[in-house]
Amino acid sequence: MTFQIGTIAIGSDHRARDIIDGIASHLEPLGWKVHKHYGGDAESVDYPCIADEVASEIVSGEAVCGVLVCGSGIGMSMAANKTDGIRAALVHEPKAAEMSRRHNDANILCM
Repeated sequence: MTFQIGTIAIGSDHRARDIIDGIASHLEPLGWKVHKHYGGDAESVDYPCIADEVASEIVSGEAVCGVLVCGSGIGMSMAANKTDGIRAALVHEPKAAEMSRRHNDANILCM
């Protein structure tokens, strides 16, 4: 089960902005339209707000899927999973990412 290329919402806490920019740089040449959420230039962001922004885009249909990154990935996955219709999976390796999508219909990847 894969996503049809479209819009993807990606976000992070303040410590992972560079990672989000790197993910966007990888996805855009593949045809994805990327919406980035990470609090602009703020020194610190409230990561549940970022998780909510990404989850809201998916539930509304504005984005087909999402990626969230924070220090451990645990907080982002817990915050995102509070939104009805979101299935955020915390993964640490490619096989878990594949299986979370194939068997659990995950729509947000958390790292």
